[in-house]
Amino acid sequence: MGADFELDLKPGGAMTWSGPSKDGKPMRYVTGEVLRAEPPKLFEYKFGMGDEAVMSRVKVELTPETEAVKVVVTNDDWAEDNPAYAQRASSTGCTVS
Repeated sequence: MGADFELDLKPGGAMTWSGPSKDGKPMRYVTGEVLRAEPPKLFEYKFGMGDEAVMSRVKVELTPETEAVKVVVTNDDWAEDNPAYAQRASSTGCTVS
């Protein structure tokens, strides 16, 4: 029960995750659009769950450091009517090291 990921890695390019629903029928899990791609240091996109037009923005920044790569992920630009916004509005963020 996997998912298919399709990505057109250019500004304006489509990004989708699709796979089987609980009843086995095909469904789209995530719909998105590439905003910026600057390999190997930046990937920025907007996405929404399913086929929804309500989207937020994600920016992934990679910065080489002495013995590792620093990864910063920012998820912002939420629409106030996005149900996921309410879940994250009170969050103080997450740091993984």
